[in-house]
Amino acid sequence: MKYITYIVVVLLFTIYCKRISKEQSVSDEPEELLIYCENSMVHPLLELKDEFEDIWNCKIIIHNDCSQNLISLIQYSLKGDLYIPGSQNGFAALKEKHNILITDSVFIGYNPIVLMVERHNPNQYSGNLKSLIANNKAIIIANPETSSLGYETQKILNNEDVYNNLLDNVVSLSVDSRGLIKSVYDKQAQVAISWRSDIYSNIYASELDVIAIPMSDESPPEVYVGLLSSVKNIHLAEVFLDYIAGERATLIFKKYGVTQQKSIVF
Repeated sequence: MKYITYIVVVLLFTIYCKRISKEQSVSDEPEELLIYCENSMVHPLLELKDEFEDIWNCKIIIHNDCSQNLISLIQYSLKGDLYIPGSQNGFAALKEKHNILITDSVFIGYNPIVLMVERHNPNQYSGNLKSLIANNKAIIIANPETSSLGYETQKILNNEDVYNNLLDNVVSLSVDSRGLIKSVYDKQAQVAISWRSDIYSNIYASELDVIAIPMSDESPPEVYVGLLSSVKNIHLAEVFLDYIAGERATLIFKKYGVTQQKSIVF
């Protein structure tokens, strides 16, 4: 009888230890943040990711894509903590879906739109957008239906009343900013209209010239990180908002051309 009692005690103790061990292993798992990020903003975010994870002993999961695909994923999954589109318009596009909203946001900086042309600008382009509709110039721009860049490009061109005429010269509508620079580098297009920040993260950018568009320099698109209403870990998400508004993150974004000043001097 004592032997049976001993076995029962050992079994109960073993079960208890396993339960405690399991609870500890669960509690030891790092907290997670799920961040949706448009492709144009992913490079600075990746640079900040490791540092934040080390400081706060957490794990950041990044989903990057064009804004259209990101918004569809957010609405389909009903999951996610933060959203960083290429411009403020990404929040408006998300709001149209109604299921997930932005409940708070932090300003990151300005990201002007520029013209990118062949090195040394052999065709002598200026920042005058109306000049782009002449002489059958081959132009590549982003699709306004799929990306923040496309929306902001269309907005600037519409303000100059050239968008519809310019489409006759557009050789392609890119899903987002990816591939625009390479199209000029490969001579598939003479001009690309893209984010100025692309020159800091694209391997072909050093082979091109960048031409400022005065209108975009004066009123550049604004970039924010937004807190999603589907947030799971509100405390960690708010800590990240404070972090990305801080001096360290501001310097990293500035390194990639997204600054809190409206004009950039080269």
